[in-house]
This record gives sequence, C-alpha cells and structure tokens, in this order.
Amino acid sequence: MRNYLEIHAADQASERLELASRLAFVTRGGRKVALPARDCPSELHLLEVEATPAGAQVCIPQGAPGGFAMDGQTQRSAVVPWGSEVFWEGVRLAFVQIARSKERSPVVLLGLVGILLCGGFVVAGKAGHDSASNEPEPPQLTATPGTCPAGDAETAQRRARLAERTGLARREQSAFVAADALAALTAFGEAEACYRIAGQSDDADRAAALGRDWSAHLNADYAASRLRLQRALVQERDAEALTAATELGRLLAGRSGPYVDWLAALRAELEGRLRRAGS
Repeated sequence: MRNYLEIHAADQASERLELASRLAFVTRGGRKVALPARDCPSELHLLEVEATPAGAQVCIPQGAPGGFAMDGQTQRSAVVPWGSEVFWEGVRLAFVQIARSKERSPVVLLGLVGILLCGGFVVAGKAGHDSASNEPEPPQLTATPGTCPAGDAETAQRRARLAERTGLARREQSAFVAADALAALTAFGEAEACYRIAGQSDDADRAAALGRDWSAHLNADYAASRLRLQRALVQERDAEALTAATELGRLLAGRSGPYVDWLAALRAELEGRLRRAGS
C-alpha cells in the first residue's frame, strides 16, 4: 500500500502527492502550496501532514493561525484515518491508501520519499523525458558564511553600512538580474559580521534577520520551482517544464556542477521538442 494526499481546491486542478514523509503547506505568490517540510523554514509552515499506520497526522504548527475542520469540528491536531478528509482554508484534503497493483502512474505526480532520501526530485511513474530520470542531486541554495574584511571597529562600521545597503539593493535588483539573489545574501552576511566587529549588536541582529528572511524566500522559490518542473515533466507539459527549468537556471546563476549541467541539457531538449511541435 502507498499513502497519498489528494488536494482539491475550487480554483486549481486537483493534485495527488505521495505522502511518504512530512509535507508542509506554505504561502507562495498569494497561494498555498505543498512542499517537502525540509525545503522550507518551519516558521513558514501553515499546516503539516505526515503518514502514520493509523492515518495521516495533520496539525497546525505552533504560531500558525486557524484550524481545520474534521467531522464537523475545528481541530488543530488530529490523526485522520485513511479514506477520510479534512477541510482547511477552502481546500479539501483527502487521505487515501492505494495498493501498488492498482496505481495509475499518470496521476502520481511526485514520490516525496525520493526528495528526502537524496535531496533532489525524482519522478514517480512514467516520465515524459529521459533526462528526468538522470537528475543529479540539486545544490544547496546558500551563501558562504559572512566575513568582514575590516579589522578595526571604525572601518568595520563603514563596511557594515555599505554591505547592508548593497544587500538591500541587490535584493530588489534580483528580479531583473538573477545573480544578485545570492549576492544579496552574501552582502547581508558581511554586514552582520562587520556590525559585530564594530560592537553594534542591534544592527548585527537586524542584518542577520534580513539574511534569514531572504534565505527563506530564496529556498521556498527554489523548492517550488523544482516541484513545478517535476510535475510538468511527469505530465509532459513541455512549455511549463521549460519555464520552471529556466527559473531554476536563474536562481543558480553563476553556479556550476552536475545539476546545473543537467538543467542546461534539459532546457535544450525541451526547446527542441517545442520547436518540432510548432513546425
């Protein structure tokens, strides 16, 4: 038997995700999306689900608002038996078990267990592209630890202020220049380090908070783009897959390695398929 979460919302197509480990709902672009819990900071979680032998453990994390409806009652934590459902924020969440012999691969969008075991995305069921089955492990989207090149307090203070302004500017420019996304994160780290050398702990804490918030934003976008790519590949939606692969390429601008090479090859493959389909 395999465990699945079915998501039914009025404004979008229904989805079925394999519930092989903990899943978290977060807000992205004004919509609530389901992501592997490890791929987004816990403070962003609005609702979490995890499979147990008796059913799905559903809970609203501490600090998150609201509750979900189950059997006519509002709850914040409950084990939902397999074959049952709950209602949360206008969305119906159904939890089902399906015998392996009865599974139909086109509706299996993603094997979440693969994400947690290898840190990347794997396709469950038949993928539309051979490249998808050869996907390497994606790199971590992090900046190097913040360092300050200044040795004395006065110079460190000047460097800190410049680095913080640079981080804010590059954060805004990252919508147009992809390489600025990680550069902003690095700048916030430098600002924090220099403020601490200058003995300005409040300013250092502010810079650290800017870095944490921006890192959370980047990694949530990163996880959502990887998930969107794999869903599109499974469903053979080439145009959507190309858009997601291009977004990932922008987020990883300036990086190198097997995953970046795989993305470039996949984009070329998708572009070729779309050209042939349009000719």
